[in-house]
Amino acid sequence: MGVAALAVTALAVLPPVDSAADVLVVRAAPTSYSPTLVLPPHDEREPVRTPKVVKKPAPKPKPRPRVVKRASRTRAIEADLGSGGYYCPVAGKRSFSDDFGDPRPGGRHHQGNDILSPRGTPIVAVTAGTIQTDYSANGGISLFLHGVDGNTYFYAHNSRNVVSSGQHVSAGQLIAYVGNTGDARGGPTHLHFERHPGGGAAVDPYAFLVRACR
Repeated sequence: MGVAALAVTALAVLPPVDSAADVLVVRAAPTSYSPTLVLPPHDEREPVRTPKVVKKPAPKPKPRPRVVKRASRTRAIEADLGSGGYYCPVAGKRSFSDDFGDPRPGGRHHQGNDILSPRGTPIVAVTAGTIQTDYSANGGISLFLHGVDGNTYFYAHNSRNVVSSGQHVSAGQLIAYVGNTGDARGGPTHLHFERHPGGGAAVDPYAFLVRACR
């Protein structure tokens, strides 16, 4: 018997298929469970942020301006007080001789004593009194001191005066500085000093200066 004949014979032997009986129907059992997702409440407000405080360094104190005190133009200085209560008219290095009466150009004669001293050396009032400033071609920057003792003193060839006319000064007070103005220009710096007792004619001041500038 051939192969094809055997296949046909096998199919003939199988029983008929009942499609209704052979279908398996699976039905899910009914349930009452209904899962619910519970979420936490949501706060829609934005969180409050605390600002970060940054401490600034304390500012450095500003340096105070330096204050420079100027010496008074009329202050009392360390002048030499001689015998009789008079001050030496030049408060510093000095030298002088008795040159009163020495001849001067134009037939004149020297009416005082020249006190040699470096430029800018302080000149002081020999006694208390009243100032009268002056200027002339011969004496240059000069002044008169009308003393309370009744005498008048003349200071000439000053580099500058630091007092004014009518001003009252104390004994030993700064009144001018040594120079070489007037007809002393170009020569050694010095103070030409005269003494006029009672405001009259000039007399030789050498003995007075020796006692005052001892």
